[in-house]
Amino acid sequence: MRVTGLYIFFGNTFLQSTFSTCTAFSLFYIFGVSWVQVGLFDILTLVMLLGFLLMFLGSMLQRKFKKLEIKATNLGELTSFYEQQKVYGEPEQASGKGTFKFFGIALAWFAATFVLYNLKNLLEPGNIPLIFATIFYGFYQYAIAICAVCVAFLVALIAGNVNEDVFRLYIKGYHVHESLIGLYFALIGVPLMAYSFFSLEFGIGLAYLVAGIFLVGRDWRDVVKGNLLVHKSREPDYDDYMKLKTRRT
Repeated sequence: MRVTGLYIFFGNTFLQSTFSTCTAFSLFYIFGVSWVQVGLFDILTLVMLLGFLLMFLGSMLQRKFKKLEIKATNLGELTSFYEQQKVYGEPEQASGKGTFKFFGIALAWFAATFVLYNLKNLLEPGNIPLIFATIFYGFYQYAIAICAVCVAFLVALIAGNVNEDVFRLYIKGYHVHESLIGLYFALIGVPLMAYSFFSLEFGIGLAYLVAGIFLVGRDWRDVVKGNLLVHKSREPDYDDYMKLKTRRT
């Protein structure tokens, strides 16, 4: 389930990237097809959410019914390398209770913002007290900030869990680091955010940007070395990595 969600999510990012480019350069308007923009974005968003949901549910199920991915006994000379790779996986005994408590706070905040929004709309525009409008927009801005933190928490919940199966991504012999994927996500998100502050595009763009920053930060050791896309011939631990993969159960 996790891997299926991963394929759906990342496959959809290529379409999201194209959509983001078209938005940045107003290509929908230039080619006279602006009428498809909203519907197309809604479809891409649903596919993205489906992929993310499968990864999230798969991670939760894996936490409940966890299987050993690597035969940890008798690794010999691979023991130290295995311990190093575990740093990028899910930590042991990770309950995530603190994270879900924050989700409860976030839900309460969103509910309060929703109530304030509807109360604001019930009043005549010219009769809204300044203090009331100020409180609403303050709640709204912090709701966006809380949403960004929630996205970071969700990415953190599934990143290590998914990474236990995927480990590394090689394309044509090149090791694609998480930091490069993070930069890719940021390039998708920022144009969507710039398109409109009060729209779904902004929210999805923010999610991509936060996820991108998280992945760059998670891979900081390779970022400071400039290792974003490295050929396997330049990786001194490549042989150890391939040997370790054969130990997967």
